Amino acid sequence: MGPKVSFDCFSDLGSQDIDQNHDWVNDPRQRYSKLVDIDTFVSRNCRINAKKENIIVDYQTLNGNQKIIFKRIESHYNDVFNGHQIDPLRIIVMGTARIGKTYLIKAIRSRLQEMVGTGSKSPIIVLVPTGVAAFNIDGVTIHSGLSIPIINDSKRLDINKERLKQLQDKLSDQAFSERNNEPFGGRSVILFGDFGQLSPVLDLPMYADNKRDALSNSGLAVYKQLKKVYKFKIIQHQSGNSKEQQELKGIFLRLRNGEPSIEDWIILTTRIEDKLSVIERNEFSNALFLLTKWSEVNAVNIDQLRSLDVPIAKIQAIHTGGNEAKKVDSDTAHRLKACILLARDARVILMANLQTEIGLVNGMMGIVQEIIFSEDQGPPCLPIAGLVSFDNYKRPTITSLEGKKVVPIAPI
Repeated sequence: MGPKVSFDCFSDLGSQDIDQNHDWVNDPRQRYSKLVDIDTFVSRNCRINAKKENIIVDYQTLNGNQKIIFKRIESHYNDVFNGHQIDPLRIIVMGTARIGKTYLIKAIRSRLQEMVGTGSKSPIIVLVPTGVAAFNIDGVTIHSGLSIPIINDSKRLDINKERLKQLQDKLSDQAFSERNNEPFGGRSVILFGDFGQLSPVLDLPMYADNKRDALSNSGLAVYKQLKKVYKFKIIQHQSGNSKEQQELKGIFLRLRNGEPSIEDWIILTTRIEDKLSVIERNEFSNALFLLTKWSEVNAVNIDQLRSLDVPIAKIQAIHTGGNEAKKVDSDTAHRLKACILLARDARVILMANLQTEIGLVNGMMGIVQEIIFSEDQGPPCLPIAGLVSFDNYKRPTITSLEGKKVVPIAPI
């Protein structure tokens, strides 16, 4: 977590008189009546709110394309539940944003839950690439769902067998017993998404003719198992229907397809900073910066912190691996910095999926309201927690005497 992603502790911030003379221990406690066990607040409330809501979907509201896919999956699992030996589904459902994919997933999940009984575990696992998507669709990240470590030097994937076993037990005791060595372990797989959004990471596109390594060839072979493709084309709901918003959506769609036009370029040039009024430029003063170099990121972060004109805490990490641990870079340390700068009113972003179940996910942004230290400590010691008010966060919080709702984020 950090102001605009990164930090630079080689500046004078955190070492000036305003920083050194600040009462880091008592000042924040004046604004909160109770700060007990805040270091475990997130984990405790995650357990309390872990119950899944039963999502009821009216299947009659599905449109034509949605209903075709829904009926195909419903029919397939009805055969499986009745003990019929049939091939697993291998389906791709394609479409851009706001096309109805999420609603269809909820309908499928709800219907299959009805088929196994409301008191039973879900017969499907919804895996998604990001924490934000996992929270929005009530799924789990691929890494979490399959117990894949973030950093894994092993060439063998140690899948969570117990998690996948629930699929076998709930569908049919014999359905998968002979299929352990088949692609996907003989389970049905339905891929939802927009193939125009993400390019291959350190790999070739599927249509490339270049020579591939063994792992890439294996991935391509598995992908070719997906024989049936459905494509959604009609957008189900739109947010923003002004002329400008419709123009921008059209530009994004053409850029996605590699079909930009001169007219698109002309429209975009009207948004160059020098062509905007002073009032409009000022509206971007708190906007998120997207930069290409870490040095530029650090410079922006320092400028943003300095502009707050408040005491800044320079906090040093505690190394648990001896002298060697102090030498590793932040990438090796799961993006943890050896030193960070924090201050009240600093804009921050979560850098990891803290608790997906309650919406504390990678990329979530907020503002630091307080930094809570132990009663006999202050910077550069680690705080007990930073109290952050997150954007659009509706789950459990602590409320200050001033009415601000915050979440305690404890050091790792």
